[in-house]
Amino acid sequence: MQRIERYYLMPLMVLMLVMLSSIGLFAQQEPLFTNYMFNPMAFNPACAGTQSELNATLQTRMQWVGVEGAPRTYGLAVNSPLNNHTMGLGLNIMSDHVGPIHNTYITANYAYRVNLQDNLLLSFGISAGGYYYYAGLHDLPITSTTDPTFVGNLEKTFLPNAGFGAYVYHERYYAGFSIPKLFQNNLGDYEYDADRVNELKRHYFITGGYLWDIDRDFQFQPSIMQRVVGGAALSTDISARFSYQGMYWAGLSYRIGDAISFMTNVQVNPQVNVGYSYDFTTSKLSTVSAGSHEIFISYGYKGFMNQRSANYWVNKRKTSVMRSRHKGRGGFLKNLFR
Repeated sequence: MQRIERYYLMPLMVLMLVMLSSIGLFAQQEPLFTNYMFNPMAFNPACAGTQSELNATLQTRMQWVGVEGAPRTYGLAVNSPLNNHTMGLGLNIMSDHVGPIHNTYITANYAYRVNLQDNLLLSFGISAGGYYYYAGLHDLPITSTTDPTFVGNLEKTFLPNAGFGAYVYHERYYAGFSIPKLFQNNLGDYEYDADRVNELKRHYFITGGYLWDIDRDFQFQPSIMQRVVGGAALSTDISARFSYQGMYWAGLSYRIGDAISFMTNVQVNPQVNVGYSYDFTTSKLSTVSAGSHEIFISYGYKGFMNQRSANYWVNKRKTSVMRSRHKGRGGFLKNLFR
């Protein structure tokens, strides 16, 4: 049984690579986060309730600082396990601003999971909601009234959508596949938009990661995210993070052909996690961009759900060590988060 657990991740990674070879390519119509591993429900509804407590995460990203109209993204995710951790519920709110275009996406998420074996769970999730789309095209200096990008466009509309995801996780590793928006909504009129340039493309997200103990105090966690969609270049994030005593994390991430990122976060106490990342742009935008900044804060409320579930990024032994150290501390942190 332990051997099955130990080698379960490798065939999952192989399966993900096979899936990637047949799906296609990617374009950024979905919000982009370097710290994706701290808010997986933002793109995979199957992650709702996979932690052991009610959890709320706030994220904000300022992309390509110095470029006028560059993306600005703000996100809030709240989720909790239910029914002895066999189910999870969550709410996800994402607001994405790119130039004159503002998208606000709100979904309710439901996940159901089964125990494959000790500490290894498989979760399936669905989401339902929609997004409010606003384009301030009247503020743009349009020189051609026949441009199909603008003709027939709606300035604002609400578009319903739904998503699906699958997620297998263990305290040591995880792998996931999701389609956050199943419906390829169109923002214009097909009468004028014969090439469907205003159609939102279906995006596929594939993730995986593993957690190693180097010794009693140090851990190493590599992870990967790939975003794919037909008609554009594949986007791949490869990340590697180290932790000290399960409390202090730092690492690097490489988004192929786009950016190199520095990542850090601090588990302030067993409930509060705060992180920051900075992206050094490596594409042609590097000549005009000062990089990208991202901040997140996550809070877990233990009193809401006091039963334990497997959590892919926190090792049980390290968590207990961290809690014992926090319990014995005095001073500012202890009093602030009492």
